[in-house]
Amino acid sequence: MLIQKTDHGFVFTLKNASVSTKDRVWTCSVCTPNETVCAHVEYIYELLHASLRLCPNKTISSMLHARIEQFYDAYCKLGNKQCVICLEEIESPFSIYECSRCTTVVHMECMMQYWDFEPIHFLQCLICFASLK
Repeated sequence: MLIQKTDHGFVFTLKNASVSTKDRVWTCSVCTPNETVCAHVEYIYELLHASLRLCPNKTISSMLHARIEQFYDAYCKLGNKQCVICLEEIESPFSIYECSRCTTVVHMECMMQYWDFEPIHFLQCLICFASLK
């Protein structure tokens, strides 16, 4: 996934579609325009950890727009990193652990599965063993 900021909003480029927020209205490059959000927009909501109740139709509220701004800023800081456990690209900067020492990133879900068999008191980086935030 790629996120770009434009003069009119944001563009989320997915594997099989492009979703934009032009003038605070969701637009999908694949799905036919209608009043409800499509599966591609629902996927963006999952990445944002936002509720569809914030936007029951295609109009984007100021609260959701602020959440997209936060997501974009975090996404830009993250860069093109991969989870050191599953080796997949990090798509959502809101669902990771990041090491403050060596900047290694791990999906929260991967870390929980990794440490599930060996309970510990705190999470450590798998590379440098510093505490994870």
